[in-house]
Parts: sequence; C-alpha cells; structure tokens
Amino acid sequence: ILRALDYVSERLSRRAHHMTLIVTGAALSCLHLKTISHCSNISIIPACPLTPAQMSSLATAAKKAAKKFNLGADWLHNRDQTKLAKLSYLKDITHASLLQNDVIYSTEGLTLLSVEYTYALKVKLAEISHMDPSLPTPSSVAIDDAICMLNWLVTKFRGRPIPKGYLKYRYPRIEISDSALLRLSSMYIWKYSTRGLCGVNDEWLEWRREGRYDLDWDFRTWELRDDKS
Repeated sequence: ILRALDYVSERLSRRAHHMTLIVTGAALSCLHLKTISHCSNISIIPACPLTPAQMSSLATAAKKAAKKFNLGADWLHNRDQTKLAKLSYLKDITHASLLQNDVIYSTEGLTLLSVEYTYALKVKLAEISHMDPSLPTPSSVAIDDAICMLNWLVTKFRGRPIPKGYLKYRYPRIEISDSALLRLSSMYIWKYSTRGLCGVNDEWLEWRREGRYDLDWDFRTWELRDDKS
C-alpha cells in the first residue's frame, strides 16, 4: 500500500497537484495504529472538495497504481465519505480531523491525515457492541484499535480519563453499548495501569441493565492481569 501511495503521490506532483485526504477504516489501523501489518484498501475523505481536474488525476493515478502493484480496483475508495454524508456527520468530522491535524503520511503530492479520534473510537465501540447480529463478531484487532484510540484521546486530554458522557454525546447516531465501554475500560486499565474512561464504574449494574451475563471477557482480563503480575 505504501508503495502505491508513493506512486500516486509522484503522479500527482507531476501535474502540480497536492491533495490532503483523511483516512478512515482499516487503513488507519495499518498505517497509523500499527495494530495490523497490512491492509488491502484505503478509505479516504477529501479534506476539501476536489476540482474535476484533481478528481481525474487522482482516479487515473489510483487506477495505474492498482495495475502496477496488483491491487484491487477499489483499493482507494470513499465509501466512508458516503456513509458519513448519510449520517449528516461529514462536515463536522472533516472539520474536526483538520483541526486535529494528525499527519500519518506526507509527500510532495499527497498528505494523509487521521480521521478525528472520537469518531474513530465510536466506530470501533459500535463494532465491539455488536448490536447488529448480521455483522461478524468483532475481532481482537477492534479491541486493540479501541485501546490505542482511547490512549490518543487521553493524551489529548492531558492524561485525564475520558468521560463516558462525552463519548455518548458525540456523534449520537453511532450507538455504543455500556458493555463495550466496560470491556474497553477494563482492558485499558490492564495495559496502562491507569483509567482511560471515567463514569464506567458500576460494572455489575451496567451488565444487568443490558441483560448480559456472559462475562468471559472479564475472566480473560483477570488472567492477563495474573500473567502481568
């Protein structure tokens, strides 16, 4: 993927273009969080509307890169942009990502920014919540990603834990469960020996409220703590 990005950047710079794109999805895990070693596609959101000439140059460069590096035809796509537009969050998340200004790739013709971390974390929490039975069970990578994203937010908040209410309030159309927050809180404490979330304390009552009794994740966390000690 990085070689393909370098190729796209070179072709854009030849045409005197420089584009800033916001990265979402699995590519964020690969290029920035390093929780996975490779990815096959990159979901992008233009930081500002592209002119027809820019769109044409980007599409042509991406198509040539796909052929040169044996990638899928949609290795560079904007499906998350369409999804955010339907949720009416596109403008807000684009603006927040630009303010965050976390550069994960930069060359002469192309700059990639991380999508705003609160949004990225809520997407992962929604995956962990597994509210839609038609979707696959969340992988361990989703948990690892969520821990990394929460740590970025804690750093941004100068080491203070993130309030549960803040996560619930931001982007409310992305639903997350209390059980997902409890799981994230427990795993974060195990990894960093400090709290990353506040307002997630009464674990038994939270699980009871959701009608969940499958506490296997807590047992695994306890085993991890034992191994650590």
